[in-house]
Amino acid sequence: MVKRIVIGTALLLLLVGVALADQALGRCVFTVLIILGMTLQAQREFLSMSGCGSKGPFLLTALATITLFSLQWFHDAGTLSGDVHHIMLLVVIAHMMAALSMATALLQKSGRPDASLVVAAMAGTFSLCYVALPMGFLAHMAMTQGVAFAALMVLVSKCGDMGGYLVGSRIGRHRVMPHVSPRKSWEGSVGGLMLTLVVLWLGWRRGVGTLGDFSLPWLALFGFVMNLATQAGDFAESMIKRCFKVKDSANLLPTFGGALDILDSLVFAMPVAAWFTSL
Repeated sequence: MVKRIVIGTALLLLLVGVALADQALGRCVFTVLIILGMTLQAQREFLSMSGCGSKGPFLLTALATITLFSLQWFHDAGTLSGDVHHIMLLVVIAHMMAALSMATALLQKSGRPDASLVVAAMAGTFSLCYVALPMGFLAHMAMTQGVAFAALMVLVSKCGDMGGYLVGSRIGRHRVMPHVSPRKSWEGSVGGLMLTLVVLWLGWRRGVGTLGDFSLPWLALFGFVMNLATQAGDFAESMIKRCFKVKDSANLLPTFGGALDILDSLVFAMPVAAWFTSL
C-alpha cells in the first residue's frame, strides 16, 4: 500500500510538471506525447496478452495510432478541416482494411490456411478501437479545452477506483461480479460514485473547461454516467485479463501493472466525457 502511494504521488508530480511545461509552451505538446506513449504501450501489451505480440501487426497498429493523433493535432491547429471524430473513424476503417489485406497477403505467402494470421491482424484493429480511439478523445480534449480539463477527466475516471478501494476494502461485503473481479463490491461502487461527484463538483465550482457551463442536474447526470463508464471499463479489462489468464497486462510499474491496467477505467469514460462536454 505504501509503495503504491509513493509511486502514485511520483506520477502525480510528473503530470504536474508536464502541465507546467505545456503551459509555458502554450500548447499541450508533452501531454499529447505522454498520452500517445501510454496508448502505444497499452496496445503492445494487449497484443502480447493475446499471443500475437511477436507476429502481430503492432507496426501497422502503431502507424494507425500515430496517424490518428497527428490528424487531431493538425485539425485542432486549424490546418485540417472536417469533424475530428469522423476523421478518427476513417482511420479505424482504413486500419481494418489494411489489417485484412496484410492477413490475406501473409496467408497467400504461407500457402496454407492459418486462422492465427487473421486473428493477429484483427487483434491490432481491436486494440485500435479499444485503446487508441478513447485516448484520442482524451488528447482532443487536452488540445481544445486545456491540460487542466483533461487532467480533471482522468482524475474523475480514477475516482471510481480510488473510492471503490477506500470504501470496499473496509465495508465491502456484497460482490458485484466475483467471477470477473473478486474484489469489486457494491459498497465500493457507491463510494466511487460519491467521490466522482465530489471531484466533479469541485471542478465545476472552479469553472474548469466547459464544466462552468453545466447546470447542477446536468453535472450530476454527467458524474453518474462517467462513473458507470469507468466501472464498465474496469470490468472489461478484468474480463480480458481473465480470458488470457494473466494478473496484470505487464510489469510496467510495481503495484500498478501495465499501461493497459492504468488506462482501463479511461477507455469507456473518455468518449462519454467528450460527448457530454461537446453538447
